Amino acid sequence: MQTYKIYVTNISQALAVLKEQGFEGKDSGTFIEIAFNPSQKMSVIMLLNQNKIVVYDIEEV
Repeated sequence: MQTYKIYVTNISQALAVLKEQGFEGKDSGTFIEIAFNPSQKMSVIMLLNQNKIVVYDIEEV
């Protein structure tokens, strides 16, 4: 598992979408802090994009 900071357009909506798919993220003010397997990185980005959430940046912590 790797922890990431994900910067998105709508944090609360993104957290709800991620939770529906079994991911547990944390609202850290200006980004979501979330841990997942690095092989899932593109799937997480695509999931958010499919729900009209723009991902501005994603950083490893």
